[in-house]
Amino acid sequence: MTDSAIEDTEQLTQEFRLTSNGSDGLQWVVGAFYSLEDVERAETFCIPNCGEDVRAVNYARLPDRLIVNTSLQENESTSWAVYGQATYQFTDTLSLTGGLRYSYEEKDMKAAAVIDQGIAPVGVFLQENFAVSNDDDWGNVSGKLALDWQATDAALVYASVGTGFKSGGFSGSASTENRADEPFDEETAITYEIGLKSMWFDDSLRLNVAAFFTDYEDLQVTRFFRPADNPGNSFGEFVTNNAGEAEISGLEIEFTWRATENLELGGSYAYLDSEFTDFTPNVADLAPGNGTLPCGPESTAVSADPADGCIPDYSGKQLRQAPRTSANLYGKYIMELGDGHGNLSAKLSYRYQDNSFYDPDNNDITRIPAYRIWDGRVAWNSADDKWEVAGWIKNIGDEEYRTHVYSQRGGTIAFATFGAPRTSGVTVTFNY
Repeated sequence: MTDSAIEDTEQLTQEFRLTSNGSDGLQWVVGAFYSLEDVERAETFCIPNCGEDVRAVNYARLPDRLIVNTSLQENESTSWAVYGQATYQFTDTLSLTGGLRYSYEEKDMKAAAVIDQGIAPVGVFLQENFAVSNDDDWGNVSGKLALDWQATDAALVYASVGTGFKSGGFSGSASTENRADEPFDEETAITYEIGLKSMWFDDSLRLNVAAFFTDYEDLQVTRFFRPADNPGNSFGEFVTNNAGEAEISGLEIEFTWRATENLELGGSYAYLDSEFTDFTPNVADLAPGNGTLPCGPESTAVSADPADGCIPDYSGKQLRQAPRTSANLYGKYIMELGDGHGNLSAKLSYRYQDNSFYDPDNNDITRIPAYRIWDGRVAWNSADDKWEVAGWIKNIGDEEYRTHVYSQRGGTIAFATFGAPRTSGVTVTFNY
């Protein structure tokens, strides 16, 4: 199967700001923001020789059983906001910042599905031909309060609390007209954070540390599953809806160390503890046995009739695409050649990502196992910084790792895309 998308985007933004001159220990800014964005997207799902041995397909001609489903989407988003923020300096080392923002967004959507009738009129990811249009709008007031303490000339300690907002929308590549026409709600969050920004050892070491906790309401989650209201779809479909409540707490550490005049070391580490605290979707899953058997232990029947489906309960599960730990490290060495000959630089980097899931039910079949990637680069830079010739190797260890997974047929099978294997090359850059 191939999934190809062509997207055309046009955007206009405008912002106006008025700021104070910072007298009397008070600094403030007020402003207004406007954005108009139009996105046209055509996504095509193509399955050659469906149901037969793919290796037998003769790609020199059009396969006899080629299945082509195309999703056409157009979305015009109009958004504007007004905001204000002020910082009061109590002392030379202590300040308080507060801000408010009102945001409004309107989305006008057109969606269509085309199941190719000329080759094999079979609906797979799309279940019917349709064309539909709809619109919706959302508004929100969000705010921020932060306290900064300049403990020393080289260390800033801060604490903040803020709220955030993400507008609602419509499911992309919807399988049916009813699904395309149904909007999902806005998502809101409140975040608490404390942290340290500091410089050490004569400003050779920069160290930033932050701990945070985020509480989500109506978190937007995309699932790929077989819904009970579309039992004829044996593959499944993408549905975005709101996940009730979720929480994320974590720790982030970032550093850059100029070990010598020529050697720089740096990296970051992140720890995440994520959980759906209350998530029972508003779209029922197809019951086991193709809608004929009772619901499983982690779901609730909609009614006494299994055909009405099961409402799963993902409370306590880990959030999608939220690895518990991730890290990256790098070392960079620069050697000056002298006499106007430029310099040589060498960089070695490492990144690690822990296990993560792509389905909110944490089905092991949609797990992305932990992986470790090494990259290397050696470059010559001219003295005037106009020329660079670089040789590089990505994924030095030829690690096999997944970048995306989605399940099918009730989570019994899954498909994955993989990261690039070991690749190498030479790049020549000229700046003028």
